[in-house]
Amino acid sequence: MNKIKLFIMSFWIFFLLLIIVTVDIPFSFAKEFKLVQFSSLITISNCIAFGGFIFLLLGGLFYYQFKNKLKGDLDIPVEILKIENINYEYFALLMTIISLISFDFKTIRGLILLTVLLVI
Repeated sequence: MNKIKLFIMSFWIFFLLLIIVTVDIPFSFAKEFKLVQFSSLITISNCIAFGGFIFLLLGGLFYYQFKNKLKGDLDIPVEILKIENINYEYFALLMTIISLISFDFKTIRGLILLTVLLVI
């Protein structure tokens, strides 16, 4: 479960960019404007943006949980059972996130492709 939480936390910038790219709320700065009905805001683009917002909030919640979990005395003796080689390739992750944003989220094909890539 912690790996899933860390995965969601690592993609916070992707979810933020996903919201920016897909949100579709009409703005009008004219003197004569009409309020938009709520039913017209329920589109596939806005649903994707809402899902990105939910995952963004989950990432913040998981960050808060991990931060509270690490609170306390860290100087207690610890037995090392397994050593794992972790490679921090932030640039590769950033390039992956930027390439995922380039999909067209308004078509079913783009959504299926994004889902497959995130699951793999």
